[in-house]
Amino acid sequence: MGLAVIPGCYGWLWVARKGNILPCLSLNLIVQACCVVLAALTHSSILLTLGCIGFGATFMGTSSLVMPLAKKLKAPQKVNLLGLVTLTYGVGQIAGPLMVSAFENRGQSLTGPTLLGAGALFIAAGISHLQYRKTKS
Repeated sequence: MGLAVIPGCYGWLWVARKGNILPCLSLNLIVQACCVVLAALTHSSILLTLGCIGFGATFMGTSSLVMPLAKKLKAPQKVNLLGLVTLTYGVGQIAGPLMVSAFENRGQSLTGPTLLGAGALFIAAGISHLQYRKTKS
């Protein structure tokens, strides 16, 4: 997963430069969600590896796409969107492992929470797609 991050960031930015960031972000989130589902539900080491590589190639790619998008958007009352995005990612990076740890300590399966995370990614992709359609018309 780790090595897939490097070409993932550059690859998603390259694709976004060829067109619009929002459809690229939607695709990125759909691929990421599918890889999360694949990693959660498969018992095949090959499919698990592919899911992890796909997740790595999209995870930081999402950040690479959201940052330029945040620069372009006008926020109400002079809200610093780059700062807000960074804060949100930071909270997620802290809260996510704490939640996983709580499930592990209770002896519960991580499949449910993992699939819930994939669902959130699918919803985010839908929101991105709707925003693109709104700006296109």
